[in-house]
Amino acid sequence: MKKVIAALAIFAMALATAPSAKAHAQVTSTFPKAGSVVHGWPDRIWVEFDGNLIILSGKSVNLFTVKDSTGKNLKVSGAVASGARLSAVVSKPRMSGKVQVTWRVVSEDGHPVSNSYSFTYIPTK
Repeated sequence: MKKVIAALAIFAMALATAPSAKAHAQVTSTFPKAGSVVHGWPDRIWVEFDGNLIILSGKSVNLFTVKDSTGKNLKVSGAVASGARLSAVVSKPRMSGKVQVTWRVVSEDGHPVSNSYSFTYIPTK
């Protein structure tokens, strides 16, 4: 019985002191910044994570969608996942207002993550 209790105590201590692993990619930065006001349309929109993204040849596992202030999807082209960053060229909205950027990525640990952020676009004159 003493051996069982000792083994359980050692197992419990090992669990308590084991380093925790991140299970999902976390956003570290965006461009344009979340909540910002942008005067003029950016060349690229990107989201960067705290770990590399999975890239599978021939498969689109890391995706962007971008909507204008009316909820209309903007054209996303040239989406590239490179290291920890997902970036794309996005067509300019016809009017000013809130832009919603939504992504779905798969981190190196194989976990899919999706979320979104917004910024406000004001055209330059």
